This record gives sequence, structure tokens and C-alpha cells, in this order.
Amino acid sequence: MLSIHPEFVAVAKSSVDISNDILRGRPYGGTAMLYCKDLAANITPVASSDPRVCAVFLMTECGPVLFVCVYTPVDSVDVECVENYLATCAYITALCEVCDVCYSW
Repeated sequence: MLSIHPEFVAVAKSSVDISNDILRGRPYGGTAMLYCKDLAANITPVASSDPRVCAVFLMTECGPVLFVCVYTPVDSVDVECVENYLATCAYITALCEVCDVCYSW
């Protein structure tokens, strides 16, 4: 979690791979979510192994809700882009199933 504003909390995921000497991804890319600190007791950040996906789990009176922020792959009409897009969609679907939520947006 990041401190952005005294009344808000941020959860962010960088899209830059810094695990080796060659940087992959845009230097300022990624996903993030802001939420009021008043909700912090009911929100749990969800660990994501996909650099394109950031998610939080919100417990409500109606049940658990999963909020997902996605940096979708570009559509340049080649096979690799389609595969990246489908892999990202599959990851989001699996995340919803693993979190066992009532709603997802």
C-alpha cells in the first residue's frame, strides 16, 4: 500500500520488470486503485503475479466483492497480442474464482 493522500490509501502494481538488466515495459506503466481510509478495515489487497492486474477484496453486507484494475495488452492484430490478451482474461477469471466472491467489477 502507498501513502498518496492523508484520507486515501493506494494499491499499485508496476508493469515494469526490473528482475534483470534489460527493462521490459513502459517506465511509468502499471495499475493502481485509490480508496478512502474509512474503508480500509473492510478492504484487503489481493496479491497478483500478473503485472497487468491490480485487485482489492472488499467485504460488504451483501458479501465479498472483488475490484480489479487491468492494463490490457495492445491489439496490434498479431498472434502474440491475441495470446497476451487471452492470457490476461484467463488470469482475471482465475482470480475471481480463487477469491470466491459474490460480485466482481
